[in-house]
Amino acid sequence: MSLPPELGWLSFQLASISAEDLPRHVPELLRLVLRCGIALSSPAASKSTPSEFTVPVHKLRTQISSLLNGKSPEGRFAAVVLVKGAVEVGEWEVLQTSEQWVRGLLSILVKPDTYATKELCIITLTKIYCMTLQYQTLVREITTPTLPAFITSCLNLLSSKSTTNKLMPSPLTEVVFWSFATLLPRHTTIYRPFASQIRTIARPYLASTLSEGFVPSSVQRSARRLAVLLHQTAAKSAGGEEWGKAFRSAVKEAHVTADQVLRAVIETWESTAGYIPTDPDIGLELSGGGEDVDSLPPWQGVDAGIQRLVGLLGLIEEYFKPETSFPVAIPLAIVVDLIDRMLMVLPSSAKRDSLDEAVRIRSGIDRKERDGLWSGIPAVYIGALQLLRVVEDRLQASYLTLAQGSVERVAWVFSSGKHDPVFRVEVYQVIAKSLRYIGRSIGKQVCDSLLPIIQACCHDLSVPNQTEQRSSITAASTSDVKNANGKRPLSHQTADTFLHGSSGPPVHVNVVVMSDIGSAASDLLPLCLSHLPQESISLNTRSLLERTVILSRNKSGMLASILNPWIGKLRRRVAPSLLPYASGAFSDSAEIESLLRPRMPLLQAEVTSREVDMNNYREENDESDENGDKMDEDSIIAEAVVSDVQNQHPGLGLVVPTPEVPTPSFNLATSTSTPALGPQPTALPFGTQETQNFSSSLTNVELAESTRRKTLFHTLETDGTSGTPQQHSHAIEHDTGSDDGSVHLVMELESDSDSDSD
Repeated sequence: MSLPPELGWLSFQLASISAEDLPRHVPELLRLVLRCGIALSSPAASKSTPSEFTVPVHKLRTQISSLLNGKSPEGRFAAVVLVKGAVEVGEWEVLQTSEQWVRGLLSILVKPDTYATKELCIITLTKIYCMTLQYQTLVREITTPTLPAFITSCLNLLSSKSTTNKLMPSPLTEVVFWSFATLLPRHTTIYRPFASQIRTIARPYLASTLSEGFVPSSVQRSARRLAVLLHQTAAKSAGGEEWGKAFRSAVKEAHVTADQVLRAVIETWESTAGYIPTDPDIGLELSGGGEDVDSLPPWQGVDAGIQRLVGLLGLIEEYFKPETSFPVAIPLAIVVDLIDRMLMVLPSSAKRDSLDEAVRIRSGIDRKERDGLWSGIPAVYIGALQLLRVVEDRLQASYLTLAQGSVERVAWVFSSGKHDPVFRVEVYQVIAKSLRYIGRSIGKQVCDSLLPIIQACCHDLSVPNQTEQRSSITAASTSDVKNANGKRPLSHQTADTFLHGSSGPPVHVNVVVMSDIGSAASDLLPLCLSHLPQESISLNTRSLLERTVILSRNKSGMLASILNPWIGKLRRRVAPSLLPYASGAFSDSAEIESLLRPRMPLLQAEVTSREVDMNNYREENDESDENGDKMDEDSIIAEAVVSDVQNQHPGLGLVVPTPEVPTPSFNLATSTSTPALGPQPTALPFGTQETQNFSSSLTNVELAESTRRKTLFHTLETDGTSGTPQQHSHAIEHDTGSDDGSVHLVMELESDSDSDSD
């Protein structure tokens, strides 16, 4: 194999470009490295089998090593990028000689390089440690000796003391947490001595508040993932106990925080898991947390309290996401108990029958604290619903016992947070999961409680997306422009103009949130038609669902509506089917096609070619005929005519009979049973209207067939075919009463030719 030109050009570029200019050329250099995968991954040369790649590859490694250990920060930045690319394409051949690179990367972490260089260095080392895991030799030679130094360097980067009391995460905090979360399950024994130090560093970021300092949500998620995985560093089989202990501690911390945050409300919630809430002192300032090492940082104010409570719900949610190295027992009772408490606090503006019992305001609470609680309570709802959804995803079919209660909880709290789009997304996802398990068994009372959710789902699907909204705003603005006569041009007045109006400022909608709402609502809409008992849904609700399905072009919803027709209480009213709309909107869909033609009978007919090769036909008959008699041209033409007739009208006059099957009816809404699959014969009662229509259609086809045969035979006669018209008419009459018309026709023609020869 010839030497790739990219390898030589890469070495020339590294030798000719100065170290200060290398960052500008890094993209091109990385592309060259990725194209040298064959050369870098080729086996190393030996004395018996020398390789032509050995010298150029060794030269490239030497150049990268010199840049990695050089004095120029720009050169070290370029070297880190090239090392990562070479390791990914070279795999084993590069990994086995990468110990020098690993030690060079570790030295960069203690040098005063930029954060970008150190971040790339951490990512590259994490990649190398993950790739060496499948090679035990490399684990002993590279990973085990160098990984402790890597952990120590990363912890030193995060443990720098801040000059202020505010929590200021380092730019490397997130990448270090994700690196530890990736490597810890693979090297638990190496991380065991550092577990307590890692827990101390990650604790302030688990449920941070704005009073402590701004912490990005991505940093919080990475810290929670790392804190949850620390139980795997426990000795022997104590990992399951550590997981359960940490999980119960997080749930208890959430209850303690809720005692302070919800002190303005006299709760009617009673714990089913044995937790006894404490009576807060309303004379003191609202605060929580602690100063000790094992506690979360302190917080003050209702806003900070709500943020801490939402963060703790997110921490509990994280315990259900990653896999555990040991079997654990999930305490579902305390989780459901916590979710019930979060969802039973309703704002005073909610219209409820039992409102006075659900939300009683405690006397002596400042109005500002109450307003802050009601303004932040939707965030608590969202955190509880996200926790509930993650529990559903983890339990799968085992969630069946909790599905009924989940639907009732969500329906109870929906009116209090429906103005928040993120809240609606979580509600749609939780309801969709629950309907897949218990949708058919839901009673009428629960169906009525789901009506506001169904209406909101239809409304979210009827709202145009961001692209349509921009086009409608443009159309509305152009329609305001008047022409020379003082009138608006009619060409710019679209339907969107009248729907959205041309007055008022444009509405700016979050693209991501609206996209999530549309996806969640589209998933829920078909389930409302297929998994809810239709006898428990009113006609108005069913009409709203079907109208939304048509306008949003939801194919799954159309199929669900067709297969689950709405029937009145006394089964006297049947809603029209959406099959015409589905066939027009999705004409190329196989599902819609199967509904249009549910059971077409299979016509077993022998199809022959219309053009008969006379010479080949004679040769085949010469070989099969023992007497050596050749068929007459008139017989061949006659058989060709009969075969043409059979091709034009398949199924008539054939040897294999087909069962008589009536034309299928497409009114699926009136169908009470699903037709069987396959070509099964159906017995029709004598004298019914369907039988008469089917018989009359067959009679018309037979008359047309007879007329065609007469015309064809008349053509044969005019072309010189032997025989008289009387003989032909006699053959036709004889053929109509026979099972095989072609045989009798050939016999008649042969008899005519014999008489002429006599």
